[in-house]
Amino acid sequence: MSRFSKLAFIVTIATLVGASSLPAQAYPAGQVFKVTATRYTGIDAGSRIGVSGQNVYPGCRVNFSFLNVRNSPTAFAISGAGNKTPTVQISVPNKAGVYTLEAVIASPCRYVTGGTRATASITVGRERHIDRHKFTFDRQQVSKNPTLTYVGTLYWGTQTLASQTATVTLTDDRGRVVSTQTVSTDRNGNFVATFKGAAKTAGTYGVSAQFTSNDTYLEASAQDSVVLIK
Repeated sequence: MSRFSKLAFIVTIATLVGASSLPAQAYPAGQVFKVTATRYTGIDAGSRIGVSGQNVYPGCRVNFSFLNVRNSPTAFAISGAGNKTPTVQISVPNKAGVYTLEAVIASPCRYVTGGTRATASITVGRERHIDRHKFTFDRQQVSKNPTLTYVGTLYWGTQTLASQTATVTLTDDRGRVVSTQTVSTDRNGNFVATFKGAAKTAGTYGVSAQFTSNDTYLEASAQDSVVLIK
C-alpha cells in the first residue's frame, strides 16, 4: 500500500470512529427538546390541559406524565411535521399544588438510544390570599396581661371564602412558639384568633396565619408583629 493510500485509509477510519462516538439525539441539532402546555397556572384540580413536545424529529413517540404523583395521569403523542407533536389532553392531579410535568421521548426511537426528557412546572389549584390582616393588643404592657388579637379576610380573587381552616401561630422575639390556634373563616371570609395571657415578657411578638392547600385551593399565609413593653 502506497504512503498516500495508507494516509487516506487512516483518515477514513478516524472519521468513522469519530462519527460513531457522537451521541445520537432525537431532536434537531441546536434545538433542545422541550415540553409546552396550554396553561401553567390557575388550573382547577382534576381538569385537563393541552401538552405538546417541541423540537423532536418526526416519528418519535413522546410520553407525558407528572413526576412523583402516584398513579399519575398519562398521555402520549407522535411527532410530525414541524418537529413537534400535536397537542394532546392530559388530566392534572386532583389536589392543589405545584407539579412537574415530564415529557419523555420513548425508546426505541431511531434517533436516540434511551429517552430524552423535558419538564415544565404546572400549578394546580386556585390561588388564595389574606387581606385586611391586622395584629393588635388591648394594652401594650405585659405586666397588665394584654390580649393579642389577629384578624384577616381570606379571598380567591375578589371573592371571600367561607369555612376555610387556618393555623394561627404566636411566636416570641426569639422565634419560639408561644401558642397556636385553629380558626375557621366565617361566611364573609373573616377569621379571628385571640391570645389572652400568652405574652409574658417584653419584646417583639410575631403572628402567622397559614391556610394549607386542599383539593381546590393553594396554600395562603400572612405574617405580622407587635412590640410589647414591660
